[in-house]
Amino acid sequence: IIEHNKFGPLWRTGDVVNVADNNLIEQVVRQEGKYPMRANENIWKEQRKVRGLANGLITAEGEEWYRLRALLNKRMLKPQEAALYQGVINQVASDLIERIRWLRSLDGSGVMVHNITQELQRYTFEAIAAILFEVRLGCLQQKIPEDTQKFIDSVTSMFRALVYCDLLPKWTRNWLPYWNQYLLAWDNMFDFAIKAVDKKMAQIKELLDTGQSVEGQYLTYILASGQMSQSEMYSSITELLLGGVDTTSNTLSWALYHLAKDQELQDSVFREICSISPAEEIPTAQDVSKMPLLRATIKETL
Repeated sequence: IIEHNKFGPLWRTGDVVNVADNNLIEQVVRQEGKYPMRANENIWKEQRKVRGLANGLITAEGEEWYRLRALLNKRMLKPQEAALYQGVINQVASDLIERIRWLRSLDGSGVMVHNITQELQRYTFEAIAAILFEVRLGCLQQKIPEDTQKFIDSVTSMFRALVYCDLLPKWTRNWLPYWNQYLLAWDNMFDFAIKAVDKKMAQIKELLDTGQSVEGQYLTYILASGQMSQSEMYSSITELLLGGVDTTSNTLSWALYHLAKDQELQDSVFREICSISPAEEIPTAQDVSKMPLLRATIKETL
C-alpha cells in the first residue's frame, strides 16, 4: 500500500515489476501468450530439485505447464466439468453444516464456532480429496484422522516458513530452522499424496488384472490416460490438494467475512438462495447458475 501510494499502480522492486491495477493486470495476463513464464527460479522449484521431484501445475512453466494444464483441465478446471462432482461436494458441504451445528452446541453461547478458518480448511481438503481419490477422508468427523490433520497443518507450516526462506540469504539455512521446516512441511504433504495415489494405482491394477472394467472420476481418468509420469502425478496431486486447503478455504473465509460485514447483502444473498432452493433442498450446479448475486459475491471476493 505504501509503495502504491508513493509510485502509483506500476513500480519496480529489484527484478520484479509490481502491477496494482485491475486493467493493467488484465493487459499483462492477456499478453502472456500460450506458454506463460512466471518465474524461472523460485523457492518452490528449489524444493522440487532438492527432493528430486518433477514439477506440477504450480511449479511448471511454458510448454511443460501447458501440457499439464491441458490434461488436468479436462476433468476439473472447466466450470462445466466441475458440475460432475456436485454430488460428492454437496455431501461434504452437508457434513460441514452438521459439524458446525455440533461445534456450536459445544460452546456456552450455543452460537460461537472457534477457529472457523481451520474448519473451512478441513472442509475444502475433504472436498478436493473426495474428488481426486473418490473416497472420504473423515476430515469433518468429530475425531479428525491424524494424517489428514497433519497435511493441513503442514500447509500452514510451509507458508509460514516460506516467508523467511524467500527473504533470508541462502547462507542462513545452516544456521536458522526455516529451510528445514519448509522442506519438512513439503515432505509431509508429498507423503500423504504419494500414499493416496499409490493406493489408487493398486486398486486400478487389481481391477485390470482380474479383467474388470476401470471406471471412476478424476484420478482414475488421469491415471488411465498414461499421459503423466509418476513423478508428475505425485507433484500435481500434491499441488491440487494444497490449492484445495489454502486457496479455496481462504476464498470462503473472506466471502463469509464480507457477508458478515454487510447485513443487507447477506440478507439479499439468503433470499436469492431460498427463492431458487427453498427449505432444506440442496442446490444443484444448475441452481447456482441462477444465483447471480451469490456468484457475484464470490467473484468480488476473488
